Amino acid sequence: MSYNPYLFKKIYNSCSNIINQTNDKNLKKKKKNLEFAYKRVQETDNCEIQEFFSVAHELRTYELLKKLNKQVLANNDDKAGVDFVCNLGNIECVTFNMPKDDNSKKILNGNMNRYKAYEPRVSQAINEKLNKYRTYILKNQIDKNLPNIICLNSGICGYDIHSSTFLNACERIIYGLGDDTLFINRETKEEFWGRSFQDKIIKPNGKEIETNLFSNKAYNIISGVLLIDNLVDENYSRPILYINPNAKIKIDKRRVRKMLCLIKDDELKYHYSCNGKLTSVNQYKGVK
Repeated sequence: MSYNPYLFKKIYNSCSNIINQTNDKNLKKKKKNLEFAYKRVQETDNCEIQEFFSVAHELRTYELLKKLNKQVLANNDDKAGVDFVCNLGNIECVTFNMPKDDNSKKILNGNMNRYKAYEPRVSQAINEKLNKYRTYILKNQIDKNLPNIICLNSGICGYDIHSSTFLNACERIIYGLGDDTLFINRETKEEFWGRSFQDKIIKPNGKEIETNLFSNKAYNIISGVLLIDNLVDENYSRPILYINPNAKIKIDKRRVRKMLCLIKDDELKYHYSCNGKLTSVNQYKGVK
């Protein structure tokens, strides 16, 4: 698919400015990766070059963490380790590309339930970084006393579908949350609203996807998923944190007050909170 020269030039220039303005020598090394990926986009006339969105996401994330005074340091890409370390913890960035299988293409060619094509992408991205963190821990390549955070962005897919779709996909995959539902207590007849629970999701090819990942013991090394609700050509300003209540290492909630966080009240009730106040996604103004 042909690329938009104006859009990609804008992203490239913005990311170059992030590199030029930093004193972090390891971040400056990412200029080589940025230039290589941008050249590939130009030479192939293809907007779906994953490397370009990956490095842009990393640079935008660094800029956001620096703006939030998170004392962020980039890892040396010549050595194994997470992308960044800051006072939130270890940060691993990930994006995902457009679905290519025939079943997903059929869904995307329609107008209904297009999110079904992207739920597997969210699951795959999170699982990919879980396995990376496992390797880091096994080989003593990271500080095991820090929270491990996956920083997720939709990459090129963000231009194809509304951002609320990715929030819903994260809620389904990470917590098993479905739609708002009216529940009735059989004994007391009390009515209350909560979220329905989905213990599985069906992929376009008919296979099942595991949901409620944070209830899986294998994920207790992941302290949270930080979804960036921005396109990569925008300044990152809408971090949304999904906290793992079963994590071995907890995220210090005092350090995430400016972020929108999904809080688990009980098995059926969840709410979003920012600065200690109940805040919906639509009310969330982001960080400045």
